[in-house]
Amino acid sequence: MDGAGLGMRPVSMGRVMARMAVVPVKDENDQSEAIQIFRFGLAHLRDGQTFEALAAFRQAASLEPQNPYFLSYYGLALGQASRNWDEAEALCLAALRLRRQVPQLYLNLAELYRTRGRVADAVETLTEGLRYTGSDTKLREALANYGTRRPPVLSFLPRRHPMNVFLGRFRHRVSGMIHRRPKS
Repeated sequence: MDGAGLGMRPVSMGRVMARMAVVPVKDENDQSEAIQIFRFGLAHLRDGQTFEALAAFRQAASLEPQNPYFLSYYGLALGQASRNWDEAEALCLAALRLRRQVPQLYLNLAELYRTRGRVADAVETLTEGLRYTGSDTKLREALANYGTRRPPVLSFLPRRHPMNVFLGRFRHRVSGMIHRRPKS
């Protein structure tokens, strides 16, 4: 679901997020103050100005505390700008409780986890998002960017055991030779 039927349009997030954000859209004359502030925050986030984005998202969320987009982006900016991870995660999770079917909310939480260094949680969040959003394309692409590790060759030994490391590297080289395209 891309949000087109819900009065939403995609907005590029530049280097902060390589995915597309879905933002509520209203008629230019009918824009609420909170939406104008939110868009201001998105522009700052897109430009890498996380402190300015944080201030805008905080203000938008205070004006409309039940808007899941405002809460999710406020959480993302809070984590990126001030490293207040627990509150940022709580905001993103609150947004998901309000609207489980919105892919962008999962992308924001996954980005927060990635920024914090919790890649496994980011992957789990995206996987959960696929269940609730009907296998959304943006979520599948984000999940593919994380890649998945193959299980250890010898599952009864730890992943870092020298035999698993050696056999894993060997498996990687052999699979690269098998799947490599011949030169034309």
